[in-house]
Amino acid sequence: MTRTGYIIRIAILVICAIVFFVGSFMLIRLWGDYQEAQDVYESVNDGFRPLPEDSEGESDSETEGETLPEDVGVQYHVDLTEEMKEHYAYFMNLKAQYPNVVGYVSVPSVSIRYPVVQTDNNDYYLTHLITGDVSNSGAIFLDSRCEKDPITSKNLVIYGHNMNDGSMFHNLEDLFSRETFLGATVEYVCEQGVFFYKPLSVYRADGSYPFARYGFSDDEAYLAFCRNAVSLSRFEESGDVVYGADSGVITLITCANSITSKTARYVFQAVLDTAYLPEE
Repeated sequence: MTRTGYIIRIAILVICAIVFFVGSFMLIRLWGDYQEAQDVYESVNDGFRPLPEDSEGESDSETEGETLPEDVGVQYHVDLTEEMKEHYAYFMNLKAQYPNVVGYVSVPSVSIRYPVVQTDNNDYYLTHLITGDVSNSGAIFLDSRCEKDPITSKNLVIYGHNMNDGSMFHNLEDLFSRETFLGATVEYVCEQGVFFYKPLSVYRADGSYPFARYGFSDDEAYLAFCRNAVSLSRFEESGDVVYGADSGVITLITCANSITSKTARYVFQAVLDTAYLPEE
């Protein structure tokens, strides 16, 4: 072997070694970041237990309980079950600890349950945990332009990363199964009460599609938005869902992690069905 060939061979080995060690360091750092986020959210979520499947709609009293005026398809109650009261108290304690917490979202059928935060922009929580620590996992957050109140908000737009370790909104992918989609009740707990949403639509869309609309000129514009969501849905059963001008939508969004499109998103939308409001 010539001296030049020997030098080239050594140089290649050195470069390979550097690439290996740098890659290993970055991988260790990434998984360390994942572990930190997992520890934070496991600790935060420890006080929240999904409701039993048959508990929604049951009241503490022997009768249906007091029912407030309703719109098309939405039932408002003021008689929370004991489990709902626990969820509400849990949320209020969490909000006291982390002031930017505005809600808590749970989709039991796909094992999603996280606090929801909101700030004055949609960038901060892409790279910060609810504790304020920097992390690639970020946080589940409500669009900065959305109203916090599910009663008055037409569309609660909530974002979360699609993490490779299966955390955050990664499991929204599972809603592309018909059985899982049809059973995907969403519970949203916030200062206004405990809200339950039934599945409306699930689809994949380009980031330019207006799934994140938060304001509508009138009721017809909102209903057109809902009809559009139904038309895009992976499943025809979405056409059977009843909704009205006052039955707000919750929209959960994550990246599709597509090789061919960096802007592709998985979108799951559900329509408000039942609300339990805390007594004054």
